[in-house]
Amino acid sequence: MKKLIAVAGMMALLAACGGKSNEAPAEGAANTEGAAEAAKPAAPAEYKTIAELGIQIEVPGDATIDAAAGPPANATISAGACTVMLMAVTDMSDSFEGLVKSADAGVGNKAEKWVKKEKTADGFHVEFQGKSMMDDAITDITIRRTVGDKQIDCARAGSADEVACVATWCATIKPAN
Repeated sequence: MKKLIAVAGMMALLAACGGKSNEAPAEGAANTEGAAEAAKPAAPAEYKTIAELGIQIEVPGDATIDAAAGPPANATISAGACTVMLMAVTDMSDSFEGLVKSADAGVGNKAEKWVKKEKTADGFHVEFQGKSMMDDAITDITIRRTVGDKQIDCARAGSADEVACVATWCATIKPAN
């Protein structure tokens, strides 16, 4: 449960900050950051190894990966508007049922409308629209996958655009060679 609250706190902070500067553009300067990012073509996808998690994941070639050995081992992957947090599951009490119950109760982010709430062949997929701990509207997604002998959570809370890549990227995880 402690890990769930810590992950929820990290996701809420990331959703609130969004990785963007709060500074306004200089007077007379055009704000082209968003337009330039949207116009930039996506880099071709490639598999990248995250040694700390013992996995490979297919992401855009220009994605940045910030990984740490932990505990628990974790990584943050960013490309364009999308960011995904990966974490090795070390506390098996953070189950599918526990995650759904916590979201319904508002422990961390609060579920208002469930998008997906299902067990899968190798874990589960939990996704909802709701409110962050700071009362911002968010989409929250957690996908747990069993990869080799490990369980990995892929998670993100933010706008629909910011979480759009989570399921796609998470589906490509495989054990590192």
